[in-house]
Amino acid sequence: MLESLSAMAESQEGSSTSRQSQTSNDTVHLSACRSCSGRFTYISPSGTAVHVAAGIPSPDIKYKAVSHLWGPPHVVHMVCQKCSTDHGIRLRSRPTFNKIMALAGPGSTIWMDNMSIDQNNQTDVAAQVAVMGEIYGRAECVSVLLPESDKEAYETLAELLSMATMLLSRKGQFDYNPTDGDWDASGPEGIEETGAMAGRFFQLVDGFQYNLAKYKYWTRAWTFQEWARAYDVEVALDLNLDTTAGNDVDRLPVLRKVKSTIVYAAIMIADYKLRKGQYALMDLGWPRGYAKPKLDRVKRLFPFENAFAAPDEISTDEVRFQTAMPNQGTSALLGLRTIPRQPRTDEEQFKARLCLMLDSFAGMNEREATFEADLVCCWASMCNIAYDYSKDDGLPAAVAKAVRALRQRGIKIYNFTSNGQEGQQDVDLAFFKYAAAHAQNNATNGALFPNAPIFSGQADSVEHFLTTLQFCHRRQRETTMPRAESGDVFVQAVLGAVILAAVPLFHLRGVLVALSMATSGGGGDGLMFTDPWSDIPAELLSLPDHAALETTMLLLAAVPERHPDENGGIQQPRYVHLWALCPRSVLDSEGRNTLFVGRESLNGTLVVAKGLATHASIVAYLAISDARSGTFLVPVSEQGRVDVLLRTPMRSDIVNSEYMADRKLSATLRLVYLELIFAAENAAAAGPEGRRRGPSAAALEAYAASTAERGNEALVQTIGDHRTVIGSLLGGLANRRGLATSRHFYERESPGLGGSALEIDIGHPELVSGEQDVESRRRMADAILRRQLSLPDLRVDVSSGSSESSPDSEDDDVS
Repeated sequence: MLESLSAMAESQEGSSTSRQSQTSNDTVHLSACRSCSGRFTYISPSGTAVHVAAGIPSPDIKYKAVSHLWGPPHVVHMVCQKCSTDHGIRLRSRPTFNKIMALAGPGSTIWMDNMSIDQNNQTDVAAQVAVMGEIYGRAECVSVLLPESDKEAYETLAELLSMATMLLSRKGQFDYNPTDGDWDASGPEGIEETGAMAGRFFQLVDGFQYNLAKYKYWTRAWTFQEWARAYDVEVALDLNLDTTAGNDVDRLPVLRKVKSTIVYAAIMIADYKLRKGQYALMDLGWPRGYAKPKLDRVKRLFPFENAFAAPDEISTDEVRFQTAMPNQGTSALLGLRTIPRQPRTDEEQFKARLCLMLDSFAGMNEREATFEADLVCCWASMCNIAYDYSKDDGLPAAVAKAVRALRQRGIKIYNFTSNGQEGQQDVDLAFFKYAAAHAQNNATNGALFPNAPIFSGQADSVEHFLTTLQFCHRRQRETTMPRAESGDVFVQAVLGAVILAAVPLFHLRGVLVALSMATSGGGGDGLMFTDPWSDIPAELLSLPDHAALETTMLLLAAVPERHPDENGGIQQPRYVHLWALCPRSVLDSEGRNTLFVGRESLNGTLVVAKGLATHASIVAYLAISDARSGTFLVPVSEQGRVDVLLRTPMRSDIVNSEYMADRKLSATLRLVYLELIFAAENAAAAGPEGRRRGPSAAALEAYAASTAERGNEALVQTIGDHRTVIGSLLGGLANRRGLATSRHFYERESPGLGGSALEIDIGHPELVSGEQDVESRRRMADAILRRQLSLPDLRVDVSSGSSESSPDSEDDDVS
């Protein structure tokens, strides 16, 4: 708790105070202390000892780390009976200390920030704050004492824990195979009751997340680090009781193994729903397409880096396979690490922790801190990101320092909005809006994209539109950031690119037409996806400040894609259409004639810029959108090549095999540096009236109709077809089954044969079964293969998992 440490350092006059100022209620008697024994030892009224580490705990010591809110400035005196030293420790009250000792338990060693760190020694403060994430991460458990105001949160966690424990005791019902017999559905522990309990479990999770912002513990910046890095947590409540009597404290109710138990139960339920699908005997109250989004919510509430995999640790081929055949395993589909785990390298561990912790921090409720800089330091320090921290930095400056440090480590961080500050354009002030995976608003199950936009360049279309609108409207009021040490961001111009239109946002019809020009993938099928832009009119009309509709413009750009014809000449170019939002002020008379489309040098993405190409100011980041896969920045190689993979997020209730194939937008652009780039006269800025009204919707519709064959859809290629995808899936299944030919099946040991998602070790080894139901999965694999191999026009290559059409419809051999 750096903010608390800093505040304490400013409010305390010293660690030793006059004995005359003490009162009996504020004094704790210790049998040993830092000064005489190198640690604190407290003997409770019941005669049990609790040791408090002084300094960074040794790696060979088992200890618990305490997480609590310090509360208002109040000093509790710790008097050592061995050496008579008086240590003034800031705590909410003396009874709070008693509860922390009871929470720790007899015989425990704990690390407690306001005692273990010598508050009068700035060297010790700096040394321990730098590794505080590791201190909480190495603890065998984090002991959380919630303030009395969070009683509702405690009660919700207690109910969740009780329900999760009961569900885990019925694990056999979640492993149940309908062919093995019948459970007593109406009994006290029957399928119906278990299903209702599992449905109620996730309702509680949803309610806990909905109310999170009103719980004080979950609004503070530094408690996030302590909760998130914990291997497991135990929780108690700091009720305002008379705890001066020892037996009151000894009976303090404590919730044990909160994180692991709740996470494990959530995984078990999600895995069951995916594997059983429509054949599930339990009615959970939601279809299997919601299993992954519901588990993702638990993942954010209870971050657990040992259980959950980072996005780049998950095979997309395995996700596709498990989407089609979840009965063969669900670990990749649910984003889990399974046993046996491959140990992560230091760099892999760093990336995994960064992705998981940022997603949890930025994807939940907003946090508060005494110093704005701590809103960055609380997650940056737990990932060991080295940068020049200063508590006096404003949020933009702190973000800039952390982002630049990440880039120096080789982490690509995409920018989505321009901060409008010349010479400091390497940092996106909307960083936190893109640091967590977006929910896909037009997906009917509201699932999250696989990765955060800052790492993938992929965002939700509506979320990106509204965020850029917000920052366009307010960016001129932002605090100035420090200049980038690495120099300016340069921009190369794209030859032939033009800005077709600039539409004010109050012109709703024109906005929708322009967006449709830059969107591929159709308008949605109503089952899996809806029209990505259908919510925009309502969102714009509901804005509290309608001035943003006047001051923000939607730009539609057309970038020519040139490709050689059969004779080596250059064909008539096709156009990639892109969109962006920018402040209307950049289109004023001084700026409109120097606008151009270019490639910025930081990440190689397409932008709208103005001024000199080599000293350009980035106005906006251009994007393309897709009805199935969201909105993408457009990276361009130094040679001008564009290849944007439009991968549809997989979901277990997918009903159209066409959605399982990858699609790609490809183009080749011509890049050049020019002394000065003049853009074509902007239609929307031709005169005062034109700048106010923009082009008519009819004119845009006419352009869209005349260039339909040259729109983005013409540049999107499907990688393979549905037969290729199905053949690959069957080939993968055959490989797992150990199939030699279509007519011969044989037994072999196959550890990769559909390992259960529950084969993870997160603190409950007694619940991990060493026996896999291999035989039942083999029977299911045999049935699928025998049925699919009867298709006369499909060959399956077992070794590679590929397929091809067979010219001989009578030949159903498998090569």
